[in-house]
Amino acid sequence: MRIVDVAEFYAPKGGGVRTYIDAKIEAGNAAGHEIVIIAPGPEDRTDVRGRSRIIWVKAPILAVDKRYHVFWAEAPVHALLEAEAPDLVECSSPWQGARIVAHWQSKHGQVTPKVLFQHADPVASYPQQWFGGRLSVETIDKLFGFYWRYLRGVAKGFDEIVVGGPWMAERLHAQGLPMPIPVPMGVDTATFTPHLRSAVLRTQLLADCGLGPDATLLVGVGRHHIQKLWPLAIDAVGRAQAAGANIGFVQIGDGMARKAVERAAAKVPHVVLKGHVGDRDTLASMLASGDALLHASSSETYGLAVAEALAAGLPLVAPAGGAVLDLLSPNWSESFTPHDAGDAAAAIGRFLRRDREAMAAAAAHAGATVVGDSDAHFKRLFATYARLVDEHAARR
Repeated sequence: MRIVDVAEFYAPKGGGVRTYIDAKIEAGNAAGHEIVIIAPGPEDRTDVRGRSRIIWVKAPILAVDKRYHVFWAEAPVHALLEAEAPDLVECSSPWQGARIVAHWQSKHGQVTPKVLFQHADPVASYPQQWFGGRLSVETIDKLFGFYWRYLRGVAKGFDEIVVGGPWMAERLHAQGLPMPIPVPMGVDTATFTPHLRSAVLRTQLLADCGLGPDATLLVGVGRHHIQKLWPLAIDAVGRAQAAGANIGFVQIGDGMARKAVERAAAKVPHVVLKGHVGDRDTLASMLASGDALLHASSSETYGLAVAEALAAGLPLVAPAGGAVLDLLSPNWSESFTPHDAGDAAAAIGRFLRRDREAMAAAAAHAGATVVGDSDAHFKRLFATYARLVDEHAARR
């Protein structure tokens, strides 16, 4: 198949969407498919990735996050879709990219199936972070009902909606959208593995925090964005330290909320911000060498960093909210009330009193069974797309 993905938030220094799409390109090449990514960028150019390509369309920069550009006009994207003649079109954002795809149909009369892959939950990413802890999720959803009405309208231009797990499918369906197809995500278990755990690297990371090897090393991975709640995570670390915990925290990531994260880190000892780590092998080694993952976001639609941590054998300290719920178990995690730094600090304390090695073994088992590898995800995704292509061909 030739699958064209109109990917509005694909960028060289992007977060989970970039990681996911790069993996999809690799899996598509291996399976004999041609994956064509149409993404907004600083100039018109094409990058070749084996059988596949990334076609960059010159577009304005996103004012609030200069790592990204945004589609502006429909015509250039429609022209590319026409020229590529895809078997299936996928769109991986609900904004201008989705409107562009929803408004397109081949001028040659070909009925091309269109899929909206809903990676994000903007209501959870923004309003739930602004008002979380003061208003219930249900109340916030009602206050921002205009977004759900918009999404229901956009979805009418697509044949199917795909999401990365059952929690997200149920959430969208509860807001009046057609029941999405859940295609459970996976991670690169060949890269993220407990076997990369290094006592030398762990000691170095703790030394970076100003601590010795007898301390506990918490690691956090994710872009600097309001959704990720890194200031809350850092506050929780400080509260746990004040209660006597000998812990350091290494946070890996960057983004538009960097200054807020830096301000939070400046107030708490033994916190180190490592910035963006682009090399996946280095990131995997850093994760495996931690003692636990500290995660604060309750608005994940899947939680790629959490899944990668499990694959690396890391116990979790994470909120009981969002799609991360699909990845939590008392066997390998301690959970806390979303948006509550005090409860997060208490969860850190509970983790410190447990048998870390037993939790790590359970986490590694979950990484191999609950999470699974990305190959299985992409096989299921491509099979789903092939079925849609066949169904459309049968109706012609």
